[in-house]
Amino acid sequence: MVSVFALAKSVLKPSARSLALFMVFVFICIGGVIQTYAFIDDIPGVEKPPLYDQLSVLELWFPWILLAAPVHLLGDILDLWWLLELFPSLGFRVPLASIAYSYILSCWTIYSWNKWVKYSRMKKYLVFVAITVSLMMSPLPVLFSPPVTLADISRFISGFVSILLVTITYIVSLIGLVRVLKIIIMEFKKIIGQIHSWVQNQVYAWLYCHKAFLNVSTKSYFREHSIHFNIESLRYIL
Repeated sequence: MVSVFALAKSVLKPSARSLALFMVFVFICIGGVIQTYAFIDDIPGVEKPPLYDQLSVLELWFPWILLAAPVHLLGDILDLWWLLELFPSLGFRVPLASIAYSYILSCWTIYSWNKWVKYSRMKKYLVFVAITVSLMMSPLPVLFSPPVTLADISRFISGFVSILLVTITYIVSLIGLVRVLKIIIMEFKKIIGQIHSWVQNQVYAWLYCHKAFLNVSTKSYFREHSIHFNIESLRYIL
């Protein structure tokens, strides 16, 4: 069975495409954290983070929430939000957990794409599903609320593209995860089969030795007491 460490080393090895995807995710994470200020700008003492006004024409908050959903869920379950106090501040809390997760996700996505999706016929269906889902989650209503400005169009395009990228990433990653789970289950069944065969052989060997011992002891007993008996019949019974 392939070593877990060898697989992790192969998956996490950086490539040009995984690094490019990672940098896009880093931008989404940092931009999403900065845009969180829109929900707390009325709290006294909270300063506006840098680049907030410049990023206001982009839709990054929801794509970041979608991208880092497993991190947020794990933080809620394990109550790890106090760790945010340990993260450095650049006028806002740097989302190191989301960034670290984004690197792992980027590497796994590229690995899964190259190994299982790249030459598969499911690619076109994958893109169709991703586009449909992304349109449903994108800020489409802003285009139907006149007057429509360039900022609205920019938010829609950036939101749609970001959500589409995150959606494709998760679909490809889940395909890879399912394939790996199938491989693990097959290997596990193989190991169980080998253990079963070994135990079966040991039981057969013990029974054979025990049967041979009983046969020898029975022959000796009948020979000493001059009892006539069909030893072959006894062996058949035993």
